[in-house]
Amino acid sequence: MLYAKGLNRLSHWNRIEPSKMDLALNLFPGASSKLSIVPHVAQVHASRNATALLPISIRSLDPAWEYFYISWDFASRNRPILVLVVDRCQGAAHRWWEPPCQLMLDVAREYKQRADVTPQNGSLVLQGLRSEDTGTYRVTVKGPNGETSADVNLTVTDGNTWGEEGI
Repeated sequence: MLYAKGLNRLSHWNRIEPSKMDLALNLFPGASSKLSIVPHVAQVHASRNATALLPISIRSLDPAWEYFYISWDFASRNRPILVLVVDRCQGAAHRWWEPPCQLMLDVAREYKQRADVTPQNGSLVLQGLRSEDTGTYRVTVKGPNGETSADVNLTVTDGNTWGEEGI
C-alpha cells in the first residue's frame, strides 16, 4: 500500500493506536461500504503559479466515526501528496474537523509548501501550480466502514483561466 510508510511513521509517533492502523490498512476493497466521496467537479482548470482547489465531499451512512484517513495522490505520476489522519472522534461524522477529534497531517516532502487539505471536507488545495501538475489526482478515504476513492483531473495552463474551480 502506497501510504503504509507514512502511516507507520504516524503510528510510531504514538498518535494512532497500532490496532486501529492495522484495521485501516486491512480493509477489504470491494466490501460493502457505507462511505462515499463526491467530487464536486471532474475537471479543474487553473493558471500556472495560481492556487487550485480540487473539491470533494465525504459522505457516510454511519452517524459517527472514531477514526479514518484521507489520502491524496498524484495518480498520473504515482506520487503521494498527503495523508490526513482523523483519530479519537466522538460525535457526528460530519463534524470531524472539530474537537475532540485529533487531526494529523503528513505532507510529502516535495509538496510541503504547496499542498494542504481543507479540514471541513478533505478537498485538496495546491499552490504555486506548475505545468507538470496537470493530470489526475486520486483521493482515498479509509475508515472502519470501508474504503472508497475518486479522481479529479487538473489542467494547468499558462494564461488566465476563467472559472470557479481555481482560486
